[in-house]
Amino acid sequence: MSIHLDQRTISPKTGSLGTRFLIYPQVPHLAGYEKPETIWISTPPNEIQAGPADQRMYVVDPLFEKPVYEYPYQPPFVGERFPPAEAGPDGHFDHLDPGSRQFVCAHVFASLRRVLDIWESYLGHDIVWHFAQTYERLEIIPQVNWNNAQSGYGYMEFGTERGNSEDVFPYALNFDVIAHEFGHAIIFAEMGTPNGMASREYFGYHESVSDLIALISLLHFDSVLDRLLQSTQGNLLTMNELNRIAELAGDKQIRTASKPENEHGQ
Repeated sequence: MSIHLDQRTISPKTGSLGTRFLIYPQVPHLAGYEKPETIWISTPPNEIQAGPADQRMYVVDPLFEKPVYEYPYQPPFVGERFPPAEAGPDGHFDHLDPGSRQFVCAHVFASLRRVLDIWESYLGHDIVWHFAQTYERLEIIPQVNWNNAQSGYGYMEFGTERGNSEDVFPYALNFDVIAHEFGHAIIFAEMGTPNGMASREYFGYHESVSDLIALISLLHFDSVLDRLLQSTQGNLLTMNELNRIAELAGDKQIRTASKPENEHGQ
């Protein structure tokens, strides 16, 4: 059985087909997801600059190690940077070598832009950044020396996971992590920011809703739907790529979205 959702995106403003990128639906060290697949984002090729960058967000890849943003240090980043990801002669970004820094930049940009497209289509209107009075666009830092990722005021930045060996796994290649961080931005944009000190319950709400945003966004990949139905036979209580949110090296994940059945199927 197969369910297919059209992963091409028509720009609602121009009526034209968008721009191609390659991204990993799940981390590339997860069996079955070793090769990236083609997606389309709604921004037309003639509206994407090197970086990548468009009217909503832009990627900056610092040349030297950058401390994570923490108040009062905020965007924009103005230091030296690695060469940006650039489109091919046809205006698309699906030519980049998956082993390059430029691919990581394009991957995190396309993943965030794809999630934005998905949720604007659900909401039926443009998502206005909660930081719009200060910054016109979201700044994306694809790699910092930090075992975490964060969504802040005008920026998102992504660290790395270090496995048991010396292998390093950028969170900028982890679609679940990327979509989760974008979830925080959606909540702030649609519901506003808290007045004063936020409660533990508020933070818990943010984390759970952001997980659900990542989970639903993942279901927009045909390959994930096919593998999910084949591996679970429709029993989503088994451990699978949908309820294991943000798979890590080995058999670990950051969170699970459901309580799997025990060995007796109860």
